[in-house]
Amino acid sequence: RLGNGNFRLFFYSYPRPFKSGIKARNHIISAKSGDGIGFQIETGVRIAQDNEKFENYTVYAPEVIKKKDESWLMYFSGWNCDAKGMTKGRIFSATSKDSFHWIKDKSIVIKNGGVYDYRFASEPCLIESDEGNFVMFYEACDANGIKRILKAVQTSD
Repeated sequence: RLGNGNFRLFFYSYPRPFKSGIKARNHIISAKSGDGIGFQIETGVRIAQDNEKFENYTVYAPEVIKKKDESWLMYFSGWNCDAKGMTKGRIFSATSKDSFHWIKDKSIVIKNGGVYDYRFASEPCLIESDEGNFVMFYEACDANGIKRILKAVQTSD
């Protein structure tokens, strides 16, 4: 919820039929509402698909939180397709002072390639624990194609 009482909803927008590629315009956009029921799409792109190495397939699955210092933090999935046609997902982050203009962080929050998230880490979802730190649950897929929900716990600010 925004400071003025309005609501902002973040979601994935893509051309129909779906296209991949860095110029496909698979972006994260937003809509605003005064009552939390009827939303109007806002102009512009919140998170652009613009990283050839990690986002040449798409960006999507935004999860947004307002931090104690009143700034905003977004986690989102970035997917790329390699030369063999294999898609791989990772989780990235971005920050904002107003929830409208976002700056992508340069580092990857959760990389793929581990035992349980070998193929991808995607679909981040955050909750705040009783201790005040954030816990992220995310979709993962191992080398054998077995999907599961994994958990990552915040260890510092």
